[in-house]
Amino acid sequence: MKVADLHVHTYFSDGTFSPQRIVHEALKVGLSCIAITDHDNTAAILPSIEAAGFRLEVLPGIEMTAEAAGQEIHILGYLIDYKDKAFLDMLKKMQEDRIKRIHDICQKFKELGVPLESEEIFSLAGKGSVGRLHIARALYE
Repeated sequence: MKVADLHVHTYFSDGTFSPQRIVHEALKVGLSCIAITDHDNTAAILPSIEAAGFRLEVLPGIEMTAEAAGQEIHILGYLIDYKDKAFLDMLKKMQEDRIKRIHDICQKFKELGVPLESEEIFSLAGKGSVGRLHIARALYE
């Protein structure tokens, strides 16, 4: 029997592990396929595919944040063209919006008397998509 996990995040989004570690862990638990679906980011796809070689199928995916009728929704996409320039340009704009949102949230915290620096949050996010989980980690620390 083949088993897959089609919703995997790496440290390029709000996951904990590198693409290489994700592949290692997937093989260790007997998965035959994973989909890398980081938030608004495709940076982990190629390193995951390279780490997997022929031992594990890696589907290029993404979890995109959208808004409809005032509600935030997350949309999973599979078998995306993660090298398409127009798509990557759109993701770059989304990353810029995420960065601006972090600065805005930090300003609101400061107004409430909570000292939270955006640099702390960005350092927790590393190279990836910065988001609410990174804010929560910074507040916890």
